[in-house]
Amino acid sequence: MPGWNTTLKAQGYTSYVDLQLAVQQNAPTLHAGTSADFLVTLTNAGPADANRARTIALVSGASVRVRTGGCREDPVGFPVCQFAMPLPAGATADYLLSLGVPPAARGHLDLAVAAISDDVEAAPGQELVLLDLPIEAHVNLHASASCARSFAPKGLPVACSAVLSNSGEAAVMAPRFSVSIPFGTLDNIGCTAPRPQLCPANGLQSWTAGELLPGEAIELTFDMTVDSEMISDTTYLSAAVYFGSGGEIDDAPYDYYTTLALPVPLFRDDFDRARLTQAH
Repeated sequence: MPGWNTTLKAQGYTSYVDLQLAVQQNAPTLHAGTSADFLVTLTNAGPADANRARTIALVSGASVRVRTGGCREDPVGFPVCQFAMPLPAGATADYLLSLGVPPAARGHLDLAVAAISDDVEAAPGQELVLLDLPIEAHVNLHASASCARSFAPKGLPVACSAVLSNSGEAAVMAPRFSVSIPFGTLDNIGCTAPRPQLCPANGLQSWTAGELLPGEAIELTFDMTVDSEMISDTTYLSAAVYFGSGGEIDDAPYDYYTTLALPVPLFRDDFDRARLTQAH
């Protein structure tokens, strides 16, 4: 025996549905360089079955990667996701919408999801969800430095190295880098980096780059020479990587800068320090 809805259609009556849409997100804030999941739930409150029930999703504000789970078009039920045909009155269907946020994304991401079917909506107003989602950029900047000797003779080069890196989720936009000593020179510079744009072009005192992506590191080698006229008995080799203009959040804001203290002996071979050690 045909259903009531089928009988009405055969007699020229229009079927009415009441689609109710809900979107739940797994976190209130998006993180650049990660994925965010949204559970899209569609309920058909009837009274008729909803034929070709589907949602249409739109994203603006960032270029994202999209995957779905629960649509007939999986893994990319985007922008249109079709549910089972038809969606019975009183039934609920859902799917998972995953958005991959690029490491360089900033600002906000706007997500709009609308539900429709081939039937007439009986109670308009519950078929659209709009979300304005802020994006946070979490990074982890790290600087380290080391030298082949534990002291720095005046006028003699000492082989040293420094590593500047980002192990966070997001990219650092327009980062600034620096390796320096107060009285001396850094020469014979070598640089190893994932991209040549990250290497310094005119010395180690200060340079910038377009971005430092997650997992990227700059490895530097150089000869450090303390000025012969230096008066202090200690020199300091400093290395640092700084934020640029991207409004990043450093999840470990204590190691973006490092200072290596090296004693400066009176004699080139550190004879004075060895003699003092023996005397005690």
